[in-house]
Amino acid sequence: MDTRMREKIRLPIRCYFLIGIMLFVMGVGVYFLIQSQIDPQSKEFLALDTALVAWVWSYQIIKNSSVSAIISDYNTIHLDHNTSEIWGSDVENFPKYSALFYSSYEILIINNTLTEVVYMENPIEYNVTVDIKFDIEYNGTIRESKIDDVVVHSKIREPVNAKVCKMNGRGYWDIKSDSCYCHYNTIKICIVVNDSLHVVDWYKNGCDGTGYYKQEVINWINNSAYTNLSYPIYLEVRSQSDPFVFASYNNLIEFSSSSEDYKIIGGVLFGVSILTLCVPIIWIYFQKRKIKYLEFINEQQQPKNIF
Repeated sequence: MDTRMREKIRLPIRCYFLIGIMLFVMGVGVYFLIQSQIDPQSKEFLALDTALVAWVWSYQIIKNSSVSAIISDYNTIHLDHNTSEIWGSDVENFPKYSALFYSSYEILIINNTLTEVVYMENPIEYNVTVDIKFDIEYNGTIRESKIDDVVVHSKIREPVNAKVCKMNGRGYWDIKSDSCYCHYNTIKICIVVNDSLHVVDWYKNGCDGTGYYKQEVINWINNSAYTNLSYPIYLEVRSQSDPFVFASYNNLIEFSSSSEDYKIIGGVLFGVSILTLCVPIIWIYFQKRKIKYLEFINEQQQPKNIF
């Protein structure tokens, strides 16, 4: 066989690269097909079931107790029971449970409320804070917990240029420090209590593990102090046994795909990789057939030796 004809059978380097990718995709597809038989959500639901057992007891405590928040000893806010957020209800086969927590949407800072300005390392940045005491009554006994320096407003440096800073009146551009400063109002505070109805030591982590307060930027384009702090804040108190709190701290807010989803993903990946791998195989097959045919023609055309 002619050497040049044999070399034509060799695949281009790009084809080998494609084959490698398709083999990897095939492996991923096989992995998903195996996982579909294991049921990826089973371990997650098992962990959640354990938490729901503990929640049954804690739920009764929350149901039969009441909470008051006293801000700087002047403003008392009574929190109501709330069941509006049923976490996980959109997940197939999700274990059913009753949600319950305390909440109120009220103005925390009134005229005689004592506030404190806490400056950061940068003296231009600061937080406005208040002290909040929680009185939780259960079976005729009041449990008291006090939290100092709860953030209700902040002035923070933003890493943006002057144009972005001034856009739509978002912030104030300080020429001396060549920096943008924005004001933020706290819109939500969520505090976690233990089964003894006292605020937990790690309350600063919040109910979802990202912090106990959430803020939003307000338009403020000059360097004067922002003093309008009499705005409503959503105040929430949850049990550490609350399924939502448990899920937030155990990476269960978003569940794995169901077994059926894994089957579909695995089947598609496996099928696509097989079909793609067939292309170079078919190409090599027809190249060999072509060479054999040419060899046959050459043999027929060569003169035969007569002795």
